[in-house]
Amino acid sequence: MDTKVIAVVAIAIVAVAGVGIFFALGGGSEYKSDDDTGRLMIYGNANNDDYIDNEDIKALEKIINKEMDTTPFADANQDGAVDSKDIDFVKRMINREKMTIYYMNNDKEVKSAHYPETTLSALPNTTLALMKSIGVTDMIKAISGGSYDSTMFGDLLENAEVISSSMTTLDLDRCIDLGIDCVVVDYNSAYLKDYKKFEAANIDVVRIDAAGGLDSLNWALTVGYLCGHEKSSQDFVKWSDNVYKDMQNKIAKIDKKVTTLAVTMTNSVAGYEGSAFATSECTGAKNLADFPTSKKAEIGDEWILSEKYSSDFIAHTCNYTFATVGDDVQKIWDKYGVYFKDTDAYKAGHYFIFNSNVPNIIRVAYQVEMYYPEVFEEGYATKLVQDWIDKFIPNLKDFKAGVDGIFLIKADIVKA
Repeated sequence: MDTKVIAVVAIAIVAVAGVGIFFALGGGSEYKSDDDTGRLMIYGNANNDDYIDNEDIKALEKIINKEMDTTPFADANQDGAVDSKDIDFVKRMINREKMTIYYMNNDKEVKSAHYPETTLSALPNTTLALMKSIGVTDMIKAISGGSYDSTMFGDLLENAEVISSSMTTLDLDRCIDLGIDCVVVDYNSAYLKDYKKFEAANIDVVRIDAAGGLDSLNWALTVGYLCGHEKSSQDFVKWSDNVYKDMQNKIAKIDKKVTTLAVTMTNSVAGYEGSAFATSECTGAKNLADFPTSKKAEIGDEWILSEKYSSDFIAHTCNYTFATVGDDVQKIWDKYGVYFKDTDAYKAGHYFIFNSNVPNIIRVAYQVEMYYPEVFEEGYATKLVQDWIDKFIPNLKDFKAGVDGIFLIKADIVKA
């Protein structure tokens, strides 16, 4: 080969390596996930992959012929048996017939749903961020009240109706008037407490955990399927899978992992049953929280200053606008950091704040960039935010992460 050509190829390889995973995540239409852990929590997914297709028919035939064990989602029609009726049922699903199907909810219960869901409401903002990422924004016709980021959610604020005064509630009568057939809502019981009234009105209520470790990808696939948006949800999960694999390859090079605490809202330290705890575990860090549910860290509290909870880092996820720059960055730091300023992590410059209105994989990225600077370059997470925006958030096509908004607030960019 001509030496000039070799040089050009070498430069191209270096350039691709330099941007890392961000431009390697596109890909051809022939991509198919090899995950077989049952992330698509739809009954009929007999082979436990990310798809409802003819492979499920083959799996059902093997199960019926006792050539393989029954799988968790094999009973497609939920009649208590795996037989030829399930094959017929899955064939209808493959043909995308309008029908009642079944899925597993966040509490591992079997729930029914109208397929395909066509007109949605969703709450709160963490759920909405996932819904936007899987390409169902245009289907959302109603949202709850409360404070929304007008940059990230500007399209929804313009095109969907706000039908309550609180982030945790929806007006049932207005949902009926708007023809809402499905509400996608956070798994926390504080949201949509009167959900049974919605179900009685024939509105499906799908509870998801959009911010709980890798389970958020299960919900991306499952909600995407329920809404007839398998392809767009699979694209997002493919992107997330590749980002996560890249992270894990880098983390594997680290001999000593760090300790951390995860904080949400103003000053709630996440317990081991919480979503933020699960997300922190995706980073390879050891989370020191040994309590099940969140625990407030008030100013002057001794427990957060004890040796038992003296973590290397404190990762604080907050809901603030994408367009946060300049003096507003300092204001956020002062507002939230005051609760942790006497901790060892804060004093060491290892307390940091990151924006919560993003997919969970980016929440992981913020943290690994802080925990392992020897393998994650500065700006890693911000580049990832931009790649996510470019690929999945069309209403922000002119937005530049790190310029038009600061997503990771840390001690060296503020007056700590």
